[in-house]
Amino acid sequence: MQAGGKIEPGEAAEAALAREVFEELGVPIAECEALGQASATAANEAGYRVDAHLYWVTLAGVARAAAEIEALRWVTLAEAETLTLAALTRETVLPIVAERLAPFGTP
Repeated sequence: MQAGGKIEPGEAAEAALAREVFEELGVPIAECEALGQASATAANEAGYRVDAHLYWVTLAGVARAAAEIEALRWVTLAEAETLTLAALTRETVLPIVAERLAPFGTP
């Protein structure tokens, strides 16, 4: 799962991203690139879909588990393929990451 949450009424998507990342990872965003929007079956709410604004971000510090996040775990793309992941992560986010890392030969 990625850090994130619901956009508050009247809040811009980028402002919600900055708020949620800081709340859940304890670090501000240094750079942010909008990647578009995606939708998928919700992971923990049967019969629902999630609509997401996706961003490629650089953090301004070291992330740590905060708020409702129990723990952080950094994995390679190969390791991610072995994990039980939300549909949005598996179907949309991982292919974006793979495409972005391909020029660097990252598995």
